[in-house]
Amino acid sequence: MLELILKGRPRFYLWLCFLGAIFGLGFIVYIFQANIGLAITGMSRDVSWGLYIAQFTYFVGVAAGAVMLVLPAYFHHYEKFKRIIIFGEFMAVGAVIMCMLFIVVDLGQPQRALNVLLHPTPNSVMFWDMTVLFGYLLLNIIIGWVTLEAARNDVKPPKWIKVLIYISIIWAFSIHTVTGFLYAGIPGRHYWLTAIMAARFLASAFCSGPAILLLLLMAVRRVTGFEPGREAMKTLSTIITYAMCVNVFFYLLEIFTAFYSGIPGHQHSILYLFTGHDGHMAWINSWMWTAVVFAVLSLLMLIPPALRYNDKILPWALILLVIASWIDKSLGLLIGGFVPNMFETVTEYTPTIPEILVALGVSRASAAAVIGSTCCLDLGPSSSNAMRAADLMSTDVVTYFVQSQIPVAVCVIATVAIGHFFVQRWFDQRDATRGVADGAPVKADQKDLEKAFEGAGPVHYALLPMLPLVLLIVFSPMVYDGIKLSLQTGILVSILIAFFVDLITHFDFKECCKRTSAVFEGMGKVFTSTVALICCAELFALGMNKMGGITTMIQAAAAMESAGVWVMLFIMLGIMVVATIVTGSGNAAFFAFSPLLPEAAASVGINTAVLVVPVQLSAGIARTMCPIAGVIIAVAGIAGLTPFEIIRRTIPVMLLALIVNVAASAVFL
Repeated sequence: MLELILKGRPRFYLWLCFLGAIFGLGFIVYIFQANIGLAITGMSRDVSWGLYIAQFTYFVGVAAGAVMLVLPAYFHHYEKFKRIIIFGEFMAVGAVIMCMLFIVVDLGQPQRALNVLLHPTPNSVMFWDMTVLFGYLLLNIIIGWVTLEAARNDVKPPKWIKVLIYISIIWAFSIHTVTGFLYAGIPGRHYWLTAIMAARFLASAFCSGPAILLLLLMAVRRVTGFEPGREAMKTLSTIITYAMCVNVFFYLLEIFTAFYSGIPGHQHSILYLFTGHDGHMAWINSWMWTAVVFAVLSLLMLIPPALRYNDKILPWALILLVIASWIDKSLGLLIGGFVPNMFETVTEYTPTIPEILVALGVSRASAAAVIGSTCCLDLGPSSSNAMRAADLMSTDVVTYFVQSQIPVAVCVIATVAIGHFFVQRWFDQRDATRGVADGAPVKADQKDLEKAFEGAGPVHYALLPMLPLVLLIVFSPMVYDGIKLSLQTGILVSILIAFFVDLITHFDFKECCKRTSAVFEGMGKVFTSTVALICCAELFALGMNKMGGITTMIQAAAAMESAGVWVMLFIMLGIMVVATIVTGSGNAAFFAFSPLLPEAAASVGINTAVLVVPVQLSAGIARTMCPIAGVIIAVAGIAGLTPFEIIRRTIPVMLLALIVNVAASAVFL
């Protein structure tokens, strides 16, 4: 059966390569952290558990969630679950492995994990936590493998496997109960010291685990054609709904107990999570309110059967539920337990910039190169280049974005991400060998971090720049064309919404007006610089046309018959790349030379989209290779590097992106 793992379509092999790159990144990161130590993290004496333990806690729940399939299938003989129960078993295997890996990563010296085996301490909850995790992993591997083999051969599983299945049900409850005891058994942590902690763990596990499983089944059905069964999916969604209701109810019990009893320790932890405490406003506040909003929205979509059984609404409800439960159970649970501490003092925990960068295996120069590359594509209906391209193709900009841009852009983005991983690792290793300091990770102190985040708004402000995109897509022929919404109107409406959000957040009308005026001032500065560059690019294009060089190349390509398509494509790409690098602006180059594209496409008898899409995307890609591009200059200044130190790292990746851009356009257009 193992031989089937490496059989599949070309997309399957691309997916395996992507997963292999992720695995390689994780291994490299782990070796790097093991050499440097946990001093690079935001943890301290008072906050000894951080991001790693938070993820461990959450994935224990995901692993235990498989029992919500096993219970109905084997205790109540619900045959409709028999078809998907194997998915639950193997998802539990993956989740338990992730749990164990997070523990290993959290240990400063991973060999200390052997102490649990070499020096067992049955009086420790950690010993029993490790025991039940190992036991649950072994049980699910055996059960999953045997049942999968039986399903493959279309026979019933052997009778002895049912004994292990019944044991696994009890074991599933134990892994999360013991993990709950691990928190509740620490008397000095007020937020965790509650008898209902284990019950909360189980409730969250029985909603988030099956929710992830159901999303996985939907993805498998879409990609492979596997049908899990309509009734099974409806029943599973109903179980998720009830479990989520219980999970929310348990949390409300905690809030009632804390504030009605007036217990200060318990109150202060909840206050810190949602509103801050003793003058300390925490970054977690926005996350917790996001969890509340997402939890309420998920229940509003799950409780009514008409919405819960709708295939278009259900995935969004499940995604909101998973995000809400992840925030509460990982970030909120851990930080609320440590802050304030047992002495009622606040020692804040925030993952440091070096912690995040090193966790991703990134150096300062690598981070600058990756950040600079985020502007390598002009995507979305709000892009001026996209609007210009849509005009050339005689279509609306949203249709152009969804049907033409996205298929090609997804391939390019994946190439850029994977390319950066290998290219930046090579540059970092070379710089380290040569003793170049710019490629080494930089340790930032607390003052540096405070300066970096000075003036930063709450986390939910990050959603506001997405408003124009959402509005333009919603009010478009692809979704709802009852209202015609122009780009200008969409931007103004988005600015107005952002103003009221800012006003509600800070309750300072004058400051909100100042911040809003800064938006218009920035738009004006960008407009003037862009217009100047476009004028220069237009002059450059006019000069080339007067010389007759472009016309000659188009005519030569048109005379080459079948090969003329590729020649024409490379000519247009070459012109766009050169013009972009010369001017430093992809917008200016595309606006200057894009009028040639319909004529060039017609001369070789192809659809205009075949030229417009790759040429339009290449303008942004080439901008990332230019040392005078605004984004490269800005990133170089922030990173303390020269623009040339950044583009030497971006050019190899962008060349790969150009190749994939052409190949994907040939496939999808």
